[in-house]
Amino acid sequence: MATKKGCISGIATYFGCAMSENTQVVTVLNGDLVNSTALGAEKVEMAFERLQKVAKDLEAWHGGSLLFTRHRGDGWQVVLREPRYALRSVLAFRARLRSYGPEFDTYIGVGTGPASILESPNLNEYTDKAFELSGAALETAKNATMDMKLASWGNREFCSMLSLADYMSASWTATQSATMYQMLVTSSGAKFTKVAKKLGKSRQAVAKSVEGAGYPYLFSALHFQEHQND
Repeated sequence: MATKKGCISGIATYFGCAMSENTQVVTVLNGDLVNSTALGAEKVEMAFERLQKVAKDLEAWHGGSLLFTRHRGDGWQVVLREPRYALRSVLAFRARLRSYGPEFDTYIGVGTGPASILESPNLNEYTDKAFELSGAALETAKNATMDMKLASWGNREFCSMLSLADYMSASWTATQSATMYQMLVTSSGAKFTKVAKKLGKSRQAVAKSVEGAGYPYLFSALHFQEHQND
């Protein structure tokens, strides 16, 4: 059975996609900087500037603004209008921060569900299911006994992929993170050449960096999530 536009496998079944004219299925990312006290005020502000830049770079993937909103001092939220790009987006936010050094990182909770039509740019005003789930997932990541930074509530396939992506991205060097970020936000088509040009590196150097970061394996997960309904 074909799913309605905006639904992804599992999510369509879970919510039935019985959306009214005033709701839509979205994914919300709810984040908190890791160890923000130790970072200090100046580095915290630098981190938020970079997170906002990621949200801007991802607009082309989601067809509009992610409505980046800061909350609780070191917390942040974005809304993804295309849930199928959730894994790509999570990794992009983390990679961008980690590209500036190991002291930069973020917890991210992921929640997908129905949300009201997004008329206000301030995501702190929303209490819909997607926001509730992302908040619960964030608390799961922050309170986990193991070293977890990324968590999700809902679709089991996505949760499994996210756990593996969390483990893999935790070991990326700053150079690998910078390269992976460009691979994640750059559109398809001669991607290695485009990324090499942006970073001022050779195509071979880019290929070596992403291979060490496990991109070929992550690409398989990204392709599965983003094209399973094609």
